This record gives sequence, C-alpha cells and structure tokens, in this order.
Amino acid sequence: MRQAMLPIFPEPDIELMQSDCLELMQGIPDGSVDMVMADPPCVCSRYSIDITASSCYIKGMENKIIKAYRPYETTLREVARQCKTDHHTVKRVLLKNGIAVVKGKIGSFTQEHKDNISKACKGRKTWSKGKKMTRSCILKNMKAHLKYDVSLEWLNEFDDIEKLKYLNNSISRKRDYEGFTTEIYQQFIEKFYNDKKFNDLFSKWKTTKDKWMKPSLDHIQAKCNGGSLLLDNLQFVSWLENKAKVDIDQKEWDSIKARIYEYF
Repeated sequence: MRQAMLPIFPEPDIELMQSDCLELMQGIPDGSVDMVMADPPCVCSRYSIDITASSCYIKGMENKIIKAYRPYETTLREVARQCKTDHHTVKRVLLKNGIAVVKGKIGSFTQEHKDNISKACKGRKTWSKGKKMTRSCILKNMKAHLKYDVSLEWLNEFDDIEKLKYLNNSISRKRDYEGFTTEIYQQFIEKFYNDKKFNDLFSKWKTTKDKWMKPSLDHIQAKCNGGSLLLDNLQFVSWLENKAKVDIDQKEWDSIKARIYEYF
C-alpha cells in the first residue's frame, strides 16, 4: 500500500491514521469518539471547513462542559442541556480530563409535575402495603440514593441498617458533606459506625425516643472559628449538648460541662 503523506496539524493531539476503516474501527475503544468527519478532503473543500477549526470547537465544548459541571450540584443531563449535547458526551469529557463523576442534586418537581403524579396515582393501590422490604432491596435503594460510588458488597458489610441510615442522614446537608469524596464518605461511615460515643447515644435514643438525646453531628472546633471539615474535627454529641455548645471552643466547653451544676 502506498504510504500517504501525513499533513502537519498545529494541534498536537490530532492523530491521522491510514487503514481500512472496518479494520481500524474494531480497535477503537467504546465511548472514545467525540466527532466523526467522513471524507475530510471532499467535505472540507466543498464547504470551506478548516479542520483545525473543528478541533478548536471540540476543545471549546470540553471547556464549556468542565466549567458548567459542579460536583454534587449539577447532574450530567443538566450540563448536557446547558451545553446542547448529550449526557454521555458530558461524562466522557469529564473522565477524559480526570474529573470524578458524582451524583448531582436532582431539581425539585414543578407544581404541574406534582399534579400529574397525583392524578396518575389517585385510587391506585400501594403494592408494598403490608409487606416488608428485604435487606437486599433496602441496600439497593440506599445505593441508588447515595451521592457516592460505593458497592453493594461494601454496604452489606454493615449489619445494622438503621444505624447506617442514620449516619447517612447526618451528612445529608451540603454544609455537612462539603468536600466529601467517596473515599472520605467510606472513612466517615467506618469510623462512626464503630464509634463508642455515637453507639451509646444512638442506643439510648432508640430506647427512649428522647429528642434531646438524639445523636447530632458536631464540629469539635466550629467552622466559624476556623474549624476544618476533616473527619478528625467531627464528633457526635446529643442534640441538647450541640444546641448548648454552639460555637464554644471544645476546651472551654469541657470546662463548662465539668461545672454544669453551677449554671443552674
């Protein structure tokens, strides 16, 4: 086969290959193609298209996608709508640029959508009434609603599902899970699932159902006083103690607790 002269492109990441397309395409990984241009010499000359401009368009689209994507805030479909593309392309661009893809916040339903759901469900019998969900179903449902990419096998390592649910709910607000990655989330669960202080509080609260005894996530050093979001700065205290402590320094608070009767 006669060797073709490869043109020199100003873009360093363009690679021109000469081969039978049916053979060549078999070796291209799935999901790795951003654009296909058939018969570039004919198309470019007929429509006066600069192939380097196409490359610039792709780079511009990638930059737009990266700028629009906010982890834990925007969904892939939301970014796709903003950039006028599809969510598969958005995911491919993010992964290509080393950006972890995490679940975003799903927007709230419109009133019209809520009304339509109400009409569709009116008079419908609940299939789950009187039935109890299996452990497997609960864990699958939990995994589907988590913002983090964890496996069912990992979730199944925790025997007490109610305790696991409680720990998940304790970091459901943005101010609590800010900066969390899948790895940090797993460390958080593993740390407090076996934490003696949390377990004592959780056990007492489950027994008494006293709202003031309910375990509450606390920053040892308050964020407003420069406290970090690291796991070492997190602890569980009773709801009453958390409301009383507010932003008091931990050492000062320990001193107050030691003399608590003096304040009554």
